[in-house]
Amino acid sequence: MSKPNEVKATKLLLSDRGHYIISQALAVAIETLEAVKPEIMRESSNIEDMKLLRESLFPLYVSNTVLAEAHALASAVAQEIEQERSER
Repeated sequence: MSKPNEVKATKLLLSDRGHYIISQALAVAIETLEAVKPEIMRESSNIEDMKLLRESLFPLYVSNTVLAEAHALASAVAQEIEQERSER
C-alpha cells in the first residue's frame, strides 16, 4: 500500500464512518459464519473473537436479523399487553 493510501485508510479507520464500516463487516461475517453447515465446519473461535470486537470496539451497526428479532419481541410484548387489557 502506498503511503498516501495508508494515511487515508488510517484516517477512515479512526473515523465514525470507519467504525461503522468495520461494525457492519463484523456483523455480516458473524451471520455468515454462524450459518455454515455442518456445524463442525464453523470457525467458532473466530466467531467469538469477532463478537468480542463488535461488542467491545465496534457496536454501531445493527444487522437486519437483530432488528427483526427486536421487532418480533416488541410485537409479542404488545400482544401480551393488549390481551391483559382486554381481560380486565
